[in-house]
Amino acid sequence: MKELLTRTLFGVLYVATIAVPLTVAPWLFPVFTLVYMEGMLQEFYGISIGRGTLVPERVTAGLAAAASFVLVWLRCSGHDVPLALILLAVTAVLTVFLLRRERTLNAQFAYVFYGLAYIALPCVLTPLAVYPDGRFFGLNLLSLFCIVWCSDVGAYAVGTLLGQKPDSKKLAPSISPKKSWWGVAGAVIFGMAGAFLLCRTALFLVPAVHALVLGFLVSVLSVMGDLVESLWKRHFGVKDSGSILPGHGGFLDRLDSAIFAFPAVLAYLAAFNLL
Repeated sequence: MKELLTRTLFGVLYVATIAVPLTVAPWLFPVFTLVYMEGMLQEFYGISIGRGTLVPERVTAGLAAAASFVLVWLRCSGHDVPLALILLAVTAVLTVFLLRRERTLNAQFAYVFYGLAYIALPCVLTPLAVYPDGRFFGLNLLSLFCIVWCSDVGAYAVGTLLGQKPDSKKLAPSISPKKSWWGVAGAVIFGMAGAFLLCRTALFLVPAVHALVLGFLVSVLSVMGDLVESLWKRHFGVKDSGSILPGHGGFLDRLDSAIFAFPAVLAYLAAFNLL
């Protein structure tokens, strides 16, 4: 009972840290985005590299990611800042590595840049959706999270109900033995239904057809994002990416689906002039 209460409490707090900055407190948007981005980065580096390895490179990567986000956020919110400075931030990470005399850590260093592409890049791009015309508008990004949550609920509910039978076909048993194709079906159905309801209630400001397509896209990519993180955790022999959210694991455990889906969603919205 205590574990359920703890999980529920931290689940509500997590949702609040997403919903509040995207609705009633826009000034919190850059704050929580930076917190979650840096938290996910350091969790990933802790899993893949180790907590005491490549510390200067990890710190520089975290600073480069933060600087890149701030530059994009300032530019999207109406400030004239040169985005070319992002190249200097990324170059700084490479420079720190080149100054290192020890050359036995090349493989681990690759994880530093993988983390920047896998985690930091989607976070850095979020202001493009939140400030489509220079003014704050967080509902579409909040809708993305709502679709991800609907998809997660559908995957768990249908997967638990139908996907654990002996004859149920598993999705990727070598990566995540419990995930089934029934769970994928549940994720897609709930995700598309959630997107349609958000559209009909004017929270997701895109045409209904696009809402359904995005519901499908987000649902499928959410499942893939969860599998990608499961693959990493299985490879490195860890259960959770972290323990900062009791009952939920780490930041990456909560946001793996959203960061995987967001770049494709942003590309779709831009392609159809929906930003």
